[in-house]
Amino acid sequence: MVSVHNEYGELKECVLADFYTHDFWNEWFRNNKGVESIIDKFKRISDEVLEDLAVIESTLVEHGVKVYKPDTADMQYELVHGGMSGQDDNVNSTTIMDLLSNVDAPVTPGYDLWVCKDKLYTSVEKNVEYKTLFSSLESKGTVVERDPNNTSLKKFPFQSVQRLGNTIWIDSEELSEQQIDVLTRLVPDAEYIKEPDNGQNFIKWIREDLVHYSGHDYDKGPEACKHIKRLYSSGQTSAKWLKETKNITDQTQFTDNAISEMLKLCSNKWWYDRYAETGDDNLIKEVDAFLQYWLDFTDGVTPFIQDGVSLNTETYMTMGKSPEQANSFKTHGVDLISVPFRHKYLWGHSLRGFIADIVRT
Repeated sequence: MVSVHNEYGELKECVLADFYTHDFWNEWFRNNKGVESIIDKFKRISDEVLEDLAVIESTLVEHGVKVYKPDTADMQYELVHGGMSGQDDNVNSTTIMDLLSNVDAPVTPGYDLWVCKDKLYTSVEKNVEYKTLFSSLESKGTVVERDPNNTSLKKFPFQSVQRLGNTIWIDSEELSEQQIDVLTRLVPDAEYIKEPDNGQNFIKWIREDLVHYSGHDYDKGPEACKHIKRLYSSGQTSAKWLKETKNITDQTQFTDNAISEMLKLCSNKWWYDRYAETGDDNLIKEVDAFLQYWLDFTDGVTPFIQDGVSLNTETYMTMGKSPEQANSFKTHGVDLISVPFRHKYLWGHSLRGFIADIVRT
């Protein structure tokens, strides 16, 4: 059975991200000799992501959490031999890695699956990715509600939603009115509070009387939690860090421009398909440069990197190592543990997306 009524408490069961194996890329790129010069970069990403996820999994298990994983082997088989065809074109890319690999990697269960009270919500498309989990849950009587309209719950921004008993907090800046309408139809009997910075992108519950806020102490956050003690992030703002380390003044604009340039270069197709048609080595050079740029994009500590997951009321897990943050947590009787994830900027840089709560008491 699934059960998540509150954001705080003890995490008992969760779904953790997974990734494609080292050898998958040989099959996905069909051993085309033209990609030999860059395929090792994809393999390096696989090796390092799987190493980091193994550390995260062992940390969760050490703290008494039962961990489920996506059916990645089934996804790999379906992509290479079955009916799954990737994203078809770069217009559908939602992350840097989607743009480069043309496959929606199983690294964001926190955005794919959402448990509220005693029901799991997802989209029909996720049946291949989480088949074993869904079958196990349904055999025990759990309702897995799959939205047949994949556009509604495919990559729904559940990171911008809070579950607190019969009250659901919504980040009104992150969710559109259409998405809010979808949410209220999913859980019609809840009370809804809509405010900016009200979602898990900003507020992480540790205890009923304590939250972690992804902002600085001059940013008071939403009215709904002003009476609750909060631990502020102390890292650089994302904008300042990006400017100082990568000379990027606007990451959204940078990413959109990069996708736009790739689309133009590839005549609106995935770069690999376009390369197979043309044999244009400029495509390989462009992808190589793009991969190398992002491979080592892991330095620095920002408030979003300092976001994390409460394992229980005394333990908070994050990807960002910050002595100041650890000391701040310690004053409130909370241990801060840090886990690695070297390639977080290929998908989004918060641990929140890599873990989906299934049972929290």
